[in-house]
Amino acid sequence: MNTDHANSSEETQALMLRYLDGDLSNEEIDTLNQRLKDDLYSRRAVACLLIQELHLVEIGQAAKASALASDQPSTVRQVVRWPHWAVRWLLGECPSRIAWLGGLAVLTTVLGLVVSNARFSAGSPRLLEVRGVVTHERDHRKSHLSAEEELKVGDELTFPPGASATIRYRLEATTIRLADSAQFRLESVRKGKIILLHRGLLIGVVSRQPRYTPLKIVTPLAEATVLGTEFALSSRSDATRLEVLSGTVRLKRTSDGASTDVKKEQFAVAADGVELVSKSSHRGLLWEYWLGVRGPSVTDLASDPRFPAEPSGKDYLSRFETPTNWADNYGARARGYLRPAVAGTYTFWIAGDDAAELWLSPDENPENKVKICWTETWTRPGEWDKHPQQKSAPVVLEAGRRYYVEARHQEAGGGDCLAVAWKAPGREREIIPGGCLTPPDDAQHLARSEPQLFNPH
Repeated sequence: MNTDHANSSEETQALMLRYLDGDLSNEEIDTLNQRLKDDLYSRRAVACLLIQELHLVEIGQAAKASALASDQPSTVRQVVRWPHWAVRWLLGECPSRIAWLGGLAVLTTVLGLVVSNARFSAGSPRLLEVRGVVTHERDHRKSHLSAEEELKVGDELTFPPGASATIRYRLEATTIRLADSAQFRLESVRKGKIILLHRGLLIGVVSRQPRYTPLKIVTPLAEATVLGTEFALSSRSDATRLEVLSGTVRLKRTSDGASTDVKKEQFAVAADGVELVSKSSHRGLLWEYWLGVRGPSVTDLASDPRFPAEPSGKDYLSRFETPTNWADNYGARARGYLRPAVAGTYTFWIAGDDAAELWLSPDENPENKVKICWTETWTRPGEWDKHPQQKSAPVVLEAGRRYYVEARHQEAGGGDCLAVAWKAPGREREIIPGGCLTPPDDAQHLARSEPQLFNPH
C-alpha cells in the first residue's frame, strides 16, 4: 500500500470511529459514503475496524487459549473465519450500487448475532483488589468480599465509608473502581454489561464496547451509556454527576428522558429541576479574593463578614499557586477538587506570605475537610521547610478519586505569595499541577472569559 492509500485508509478509519460514536455531521457522512464507494483500501480498513469493534479478536484469543487447554478444535475460530470473508465480499466485491453505510450496518448486526449465538462475552468480572470490609450478597446470603473473587449476575456489594474495590472484566481491558460508600449490583454480563449504582462513586476505564451492547450504569436518577472511555460517575439520592476524562458518554435522566452527550473534559449533573447539559470541566482551582481585609492571620479573613459568600473577585489558577506580590491587605481562598493520577502515599507542603493554611477532605465533601499543614508567619515563594508545620503527615490517596482541597491565605503588607506542593509516589516535590485539579461544582458555570487577574494598586 503506498503512502496516499495509507493516509486515506487512516482518515477513513477515523471518520468511521466518529460515525460509530454519532459524531459526524451530514457533510462528513457524505464524505465517508463516497470514500467507501470509490476506494477499495478504505473499505478494507473499515472492515478491519468493524471486526475490532465486535471484539472478534479477543474472542479468538479466548477460544485459542481454551483450545490449547483441551486439545480440541475451536468452534469460535471457525466463527471468526467467515466474517473476514463476508467483510471482504461486502466491501470489496459487491456491486457499487449498494448504500455503503447501510451495508456496514447490516454487517455489524449480522456479526453481532454471530457473537451472541456463539455465547461468548467479555467474561465475568473479577475482583482485583479490595480495601476495607465490603459486604457481598449472593442469593440472599451475605459474606465479606475478597480479592480474586468472581462476580455473578445478581451479586450486590455494599461499601462502608473508606472501603473500595477494583473490578476487571476478564477478557478485555475494562476496569471499574468503587468507593465513597458505594452500593453496587451486577445486573447483566452476557447480554451487555449493566450495572446498578444505588449510591457512591464509580471510576471506569472502559475498552471499546460493541455499539449494540454498550456498558450501561443505572442510578436512581439517570442512566449512563458507555462505548469506551474514561469517566467518573457519582450517585446520590438527589443527583447523579458524570465527568468524562476521554471519549464520550451519554447521560439520560430517567424522570423525563432528557439526555446529553458528555465528551472529553466535560461534566453533567442529572437532578430533578436542573437543566441537563454538558459543561466544561475546567482544569485548575477557583481562586476567590477579598480586598480590604487587614491583619496578618488567616483568622482575619475568616472573621470578615463578607467571607465566604461575597468575594471581591474570582479567577482560575492553572496550578496550585497564586500571583506573587499582587496586593496588600487582602485575604484569598483557592478551592476545588484534587484527583491523583497514581494511588499511594502523598506528602503536602504549603508556603505563603503572610499566613496560609491547607485543608484536605478524605472524600469530595467539603464539610469533612481537615487542616493538614499551615504557616502562621511569612515564607518566601517556594520556601517549603522554614517551619515544621508547613509539611503534612503522609496521606494515602486513591487514583482517580476526587478529594476536596482548600487553601486559605491572608496578606497584610509587603510581599505576598501562596503555593502548595506535594510529593507523589515515585516523583520529586513539585507544585501541584493543574491537570490534577478541578474547580468546585458550584463554580463550573464561571467562564474563563471573566476579567483576568489585575493589580489593584
